[in-house]
Amino acid sequence: MLERGHQVMVFVHSRKDTVMTARMLMQMAAEEGRDDLFSCHDHEDYTSALRDMKHARARELRDLFAAGFGTHHAGMARTDRNLMERMFSEGLIKVLCCTATLAWGVNLPAAAVVIKGTQLYNPQEGKFIDLSILDVMQIFGRAGRPQFQDTGIGFICTTHDKLNHYLSAVTAQQPIESRFSARLVDNMNAEISLGTVTSVPEAVQWLGYSYLFVRMKREPRNYGIEFAELRDDPMLVQRRRQLVIQAARVLQKSQMIIFNDKTEDLKAKDVGRIASQYYVLQTSVEIFNDMMRARSGEADVLKMISMSGEFDNIQSRDSESKELQRLRDEVAQTEVDGGNDTPHAKTNLLLQSYISRARIEDFALASDMGYVAQNAARICRALFMIALNRRWGYQCQVLLSLCKSIEKQIWPFDHPFRQFDLPQPVLRNLDEKLPSTSIESMREMEPAEIGQLVHNHRMGNTLSKLLDNFPTLSVETEIAPLNRDVLRIRLSIYPEFTWNDRHHGTSESFWVWVENSETSEIYHHEYFILSRKKLYNDHELNFTIPLSDPLPSQIYIRVISDRWLGAETVSPVSFQHLIRPDTEKPHS
Repeated sequence: MLERGHQVMVFVHSRKDTVMTARMLMQMAAEEGRDDLFSCHDHEDYTSALRDMKHARARELRDLFAAGFGTHHAGMARTDRNLMERMFSEGLIKVLCCTATLAWGVNLPAAAVVIKGTQLYNPQEGKFIDLSILDVMQIFGRAGRPQFQDTGIGFICTTHDKLNHYLSAVTAQQPIESRFSARLVDNMNAEISLGTVTSVPEAVQWLGYSYLFVRMKREPRNYGIEFAELRDDPMLVQRRRQLVIQAARVLQKSQMIIFNDKTEDLKAKDVGRIASQYYVLQTSVEIFNDMMRARSGEADVLKMISMSGEFDNIQSRDSESKELQRLRDEVAQTEVDGGNDTPHAKTNLLLQSYISRARIEDFALASDMGYVAQNAARICRALFMIALNRRWGYQCQVLLSLCKSIEKQIWPFDHPFRQFDLPQPVLRNLDEKLPSTSIESMREMEPAEIGQLVHNHRMGNTLSKLLDNFPTLSVETEIAPLNRDVLRIRLSIYPEFTWNDRHHGTSESFWVWVENSETSEIYHHEYFILSRKKLYNDHELNFTIPLSDPLPSQIYIRVISDRWLGAETVSPVSFQHLIRPDTEKPHS
């Protein structure tokens, strides 16, 4: 293909194999004295391309590029991937060794593609499986440039016993079977939460619109349906009913829906709605139901997040063990259970490393860390909503601060000013001299005093201005008992900061909740949005809460920012002078 002046893509099935294959081809070319076939030295843009390659983060890319090779996989830095795509499309790389993600995600054609081997490792099943026909078709679709060539050439290297399977699939165009039943539980929960499915008959009808139903009718044997069943029930109503009821029972067991056996009604519960809203798997909800406690600390929450089903496919590779051990020794702030080679321990370590902004050398590990951080932020928000739903005040505080930690990449015990873009020496001084609860004490200091503390007089004014921008609210409370069991509360909220579009955008959001000072049970919660336009308007919240017996000595009104760590106000309201009006009827 190279002799004909074409470029070639070689598809392999692991990230490590991309570099290994490129090096192997390079070595073979050198042994046979055919290096000139691969080299692009005579390309007019070669010198400027060499300059660009100096900025590549992965050293092996530079070595390979000089010989006319490139690699591409999801574990590489985004800048390196973009560079490889550009070099290949401009003809500066003759052979690109890549993984199947390139075929699915990037529009980059070549005159010829080679699939090197058809066995790939499936972490979910823990064994090697055959490359799917869908992947083969997708990869072959990369062969040929429609605007320049009328043909594309695809090579597949496989074992003799698999040859017929792939040949017939590519030539006979075998239909694609549905995998919907594996995700039926989560999809049905989403439909029930939306209200589009409210009963078993409606769910049966909904399943009738799916591709699964089309394939079950067309190829019943692939779905375990006997001929007699299809003959007696051509529309497979009973089979669909069976699938729906099975899924409904699983959802009911996880406390995500209410399923009435007699009336066959399906009704969403709050946990189901939260799971649907935050795309949390039913298997994860089951784990949370088992592990969630009202007084769990940060370490327990991190452990619980890393146990969720979303991270089951995180596998540890031998090449990462040293770096994972280094992260465990240097970065981990809370205890990590299990060895580094378990998916849960690796997830936990990567999440803590992400919050600590640890530097990771291995690109595949950096890619895993990005995946963990992205999903953990969403799962943590879902857990916060579940805790709020269960009225667990203490747990809500822990979860909300961890949500913000993941989003801002700072720990709750770090100085809140780490959320601003400040020089490292200043931040280090703030951490040492002023504890993280010190926003209030800093407000009482003069700019010169602050400058002295951080050993940088010019920063004093900057920090003083940032203090003014730090979004805290003050609260005034009025309480009045309406009767023996109900208390009316009026909150007046006052912003105690100067609005700055750069830091606050157009609005700031806060959680306001009332909790029992002894049991930390939440009586009432609200989501409060403060907009720039209405900053100086009167902000008032009115609501009633039930009074429990015996009365707590006091209640706490908490106002916590949804985005900023350290931006919270607690105002205690004492019940010492509260006398309940006696509303009992006199005895007749």
